[in-house]
Amino acid sequence: MNNFIVEGGGTINGNGRPWWRNSCKINKSLPCVGAPTAVTFDNCINLRVANIRIKNAQQMHLTFQDCVNVKASNLKVIAPENSPNTDEIHVTRTQNIQITCSLNRTGKGKEPSKHEFLVLLLIGSLGKNKAEDEVSDVVVDRARISGTTNGVRIKTWQGGSGYAKNIKFQNIIMHNVTNPIIINQNYCDQLESCPEQNVNPVREGETKAKASCQNVRLPSTERVSPLCQ
Repeated sequence: MNNFIVEGGGTINGNGRPWWRNSCKINKSLPCVGAPTAVTFDNCINLRVANIRIKNAQQMHLTFQDCVNVKASNLKVIAPENSPNTDEIHVTRTQNIQITCSLNRTGKGKEPSKHEFLVLLLIGSLGKNKAEDEVSDVVVDRARISGTTNGVRIKTWQGGSGYAKNIKFQNIIMHNVTNPIIINQNYCDQLESCPEQNVNPVREGETKAKASCQNVRLPSTERVSPLCQ
């Protein structure tokens, strides 16, 4: 689809609560199955999305996949903190995308606290099942992050290949964030330990995924990955 514009002012409600109750993240005795995405844009060229509020998705709220030239502005994504893995916005195989003025408040399937939101800005997971994934030229600029477990993050599976390069985190203010900046190149998303593999990470240069961090303000007691330069 070419030259498509979606502009609203209303709310898209995913009515996800029945799905959350039957999630294996909530009830460990249930099988893990996928859930629908509230709004998806696939194979769009010159796409504009503005003034949309999405809440309570079954799982993902909004995805852009295989798109070129996307501008998304004034997006609000909201779900309660105990909603399991209700990711905000996913971008996959998409070139030249700008997302501005977003309010994201969602849960990620952990035990909730009163104001706990687990991850805000994430690149990954890359290289799962020994895949080759490539991400480049990403700028996260002028963000405020408060009351989250993780702030900005790059995560890659061991055994994958490809690269994550020219990633910039700049002009970010963080408050009450447990892990402000994380670059994890040995990711494992399962209850049991992942089997040992030769580490062939999604990388920049020889061995490392890196990010440039400029004017990222956070309390000195909080942790920052040494790979953020």
